Amino acid sequence: MNYSKDIERSIEYIEQNIKENLTAEEIAAEAGYSLYHFSRVTDEMITVDVPEAGYAVFTTPLVDTSEGKAQEEFVQTIKSTWKYIFEEWFPGSGYVYDEGKLNFEFYDERCHSRVDTVMEIYVPVRGAGK
Repeated sequence: MNYSKDIERSIEYIEQNIKENLTAEEIAAEAGYSLYHFSRVTDEMITVDVPEAGYAVFTTPLVDTSEGKAQEEFVQTIKSTWKYIFEEWFPGSGYVYDEGKLNFEFYDERCHSRVDTVMEIYVPVRGAGK
């Protein structure tokens, strides 16, 4: 996801409605974010260079975060997915965690106020014998 485009869209929205009494919630919604997530976007979230590595990619189970529903279930689903990766998947996978590489969570348009909210977890791996 390109966060800079979302920020640019927010700025354009503000400029187009400069005479209106806009709320932070309206601006966040225009960018496709909840106020909670929109207010936490930092420069580090815009661009990150990820070194080349072999990755196992895990998509979290679906969670309904539509219509202002609390994010707590989604947070718990993410935690449960991490637990599954290390406690269940790795032991039988034939792979080991590549500690010298970067793991990361990928949040895109699929994780914002949807009935089918998901995100992806990228875990660096290498063959067990390597």
